[in-house]
Amino acid sequence: SCCCCCCAATTTISSFTAVVAGMASESGNSSSLLAELYDRCPGRYCGRDVRGLSLAQAQLAECGACPSGFRTNGYTCEPCGEGMSEYDALFLSACCLVVLAASLSTMPRSRDALTLRAAVMGLLACAEAAVAVICALLLTHPRGYLEVQSCGLSRLSDWYPALYNPRPDYVTATHCASEVVYPLLTFVLIFDAFSFALVLLLRLPVSMCIYNSKGNSSIYRTLYVLPAHVAGHVVLGGLFYYAFPYIIAIACLITNIYILSTKWKKDKPKPIVALAVVYCLLALAVEALLSYYDVSERAWLSPWLPAVPPLLYLATERFTDPRKLRDGSV
Repeated sequence: SCCCCCCAATTTISSFTAVVAGMASESGNSSSLLAELYDRCPGRYCGRDVRGLSLAQAQLAECGACPSGFRTNGYTCEPCGEGMSEYDALFLSACCLVVLAASLSTMPRSRDALTLRAAVMGLLACAEAAVAVICALLLTHPRGYLEVQSCGLSRLSDWYPALYNPRPDYVTATHCASEVVYPLLTFVLIFDAFSFALVLLLRLPVSMCIYNSKGNSSIYRTLYVLPAHVAGHVVLGGLFYYAFPYIIAIACLITNIYILSTKWKKDKPKPIVALAVVYCLLALAVEALLSYYDVSERAWLSPWLPAVPPLLYLATERFTDPRKLRDGSV
């Protein structure tokens, strides 16, 4: 029955859109046609949900919040049909990697870190992240497919529509808050929910079998990380959206310096895996910046640009070593 209702609603919207499009082609201006059919909704994010309504009923519909996966054109709520941009995809990837990195960082740091038990727990964390990503893709529009339709965004305020509810009579607010940036909020919340469930259903029992009856304490720290990530994403997601390439790039540069200055000469074997992870994260940040600024040469810039900092450090380290400068042996 739900499928029938969805099909009927989709058919109605398609028919209504076809009628409007035909009338718009005759008049030559769709926005002026909408202005003739409807009164403009107040505020920046209010619209009319006209699904399943005739034109006469749609004209009488009240303005309010658009449903998930829809965005207002100022008059009605239109379904989002844009493909996700590369920058948005990299942003969602960064959000998932933040959770994975936080989960891995809560694991014990001792001699046990190189044992089979720690390797199993690390692989489980990676597998949980992969399963959570697949589930989030399947549950976002269009549901059941490993693809995502995006509403796009144009300004920081799109992340916080609740702060822009209009007051047409200067007294009563018209609540039009909805996910304008769909699916940048929904995807991360679904990912965190599945990650939380998988930690409880998969990693916790395995930890109890591998370590002891109580399991490893890192599991419980992860269960605190996930709700904190949800709260942080809801409150600060808009700021992180614009700042994440710079944050990741700066963090990777600092980590590069730390690894090369403290671990490279002392540790055996060399921390190649750590440097490879830092390289991949820095490549993600570089690709996001090049995509955001629409740099056409990013196809050949992205692979080698993240390798410059470690290579530059290794090439100039002997000339900047304070002990060699003091001894005059440079």
